[in-house]
Amino acid sequence: MLVSWNFKHIVNLERIRGYNAVNLKQGYPMIEIRTPLEILVRYRENLRQNDQEILRNISYWIPAYQGNDGRVVDENL
Repeated sequence: MLVSWNFKHIVNLERIRGYNAVNLKQGYPMIEIRTPLEILVRYRENLRQNDQEILRNISYWIPAYQGNDGRVVDENL
């Protein structure tokens, strides 16, 4: 993956298609080119999904656990 703010020359849909066409023709895999903002948004979405999965696992093994504010939280109530 390549991350760049350079919209004119690198993070340009037509150019990305060209880069990938050359890569595939030469036997290389396609590359992913993104902006830093896209990476941050993707990271944030993944973090939220992982947090939800962690909380589900905690509630499975420990029925009552403390929330961030110190209150005891029980999803089963």
